[in-house]
Amino acid sequence: MFDYIDKFLDDLSIWSIRGLIILGIAFWIFMAIMVMHSLVTKDPVVGETYHGIIIRESDLETEEDE
Repeated sequence: MFDYIDKFLDDLSIWSIRGLIILGIAFWIFMAIMVMHSLVTKDPVVGETYHGIIIRESDLETEEDE
């Protein structure tokens, strides 16, 4: 009986380590994709508020004259 539990716990620990490694690799791939995306898409900074919050060009509203 204890052999079965010991084997099950060994298998569980191996799968847990594999899962953590896969999650870590997926996390770093996601981070690399996000860095590449932020380098490609530029949204220029227009200015800052009094409290230091950055205002980007996409935050400004445009008014169209009719």
